Amino acid sequence: MGYCVNLINMDYILKIILIVMLMLLVLKIAKSRLAPAFATGLLPIITNTNHWYFIIIVIFLTGLLMLGVLISGSHKNIEDKIKPIQHNEIRQYLVILLLWSFLVHSIGIDIMIAIPPVLVLLLEVIQKDIYTKGNFIKQVMILTTIAYMSVVSHIMITDNDVYILWMLPLIYIILKIFKITLPAVYAFPPLMLVIPESMDHYIGMYTLLSSVFTLGCVYLIKRLNQDKIKLHISNQINFLKNIVKEGKLLILNK
Repeated sequence: MGYCVNLINMDYILKIILIVMLMLLVLKIAKSRLAPAFATGLLPIITNTNHWYFIIIVIFLTGLLMLGVLISGSHKNIEDKIKPIQHNEIRQYLVILLLWSFLVHSIGIDIMIAIPPVLVLLLEVIQKDIYTKGNFIKQVMILTTIAYMSVVSHIMITDNDVYILWMLPLIYIILKIFKITLPAVYAFPPLMLVIPESMDHYIGMYTLLSSVFTLGCVYLIKRLNQDKIKLHISNQINFLKNIVKEGKLLILNK
């Protein structure tokens, strides 16, 4: 889908918004929450891919991944039925993306709109019922740290195979140290191999700014929703207390 959108003659920022809307529509129709699919849709536009072999590579790698899942039997461990993405979540995602797009376009850095790991994580956290300040800070810190490490390692290690073999275990260790599950960050090392040169040295800063804004919006939304719920519960409790008091007064008067 991203490959086809990239063939359309339109501005970069419009391509990103269009592909995100299409992917959200597909996820909704398919009743899926497969956030990593965003990376596949965004890459052809970010890398300006115009060759059909990109589709073949995606199909091949997806097939290998599915084969690995079937062989390992990890799919059998999924007990709970996955709920499809909700309309409210889609609306929130699009609003945040449009706000971020307007901001980066206004400062003339359209390329900063789509950092695949950030947009993937954004869709994941927006579907959570609770998103704490601690999770927000930790995720921004991990995203930014690994992005910068990917940049530095890519500069220092000229052999791409060695670079990937160095980064992937390193990311695994970092995630284990911080006791956090963040699969999206594994996309940074291969991303460094395909992104435009104008972007590779700034991916760390772009990741920091993008994650702070987008994930910060989610945190604020979740916080406001929690405050509303707490206020509603408090009002209900006060209402019940008043009923009890009035009931006691009626009994005493009798």
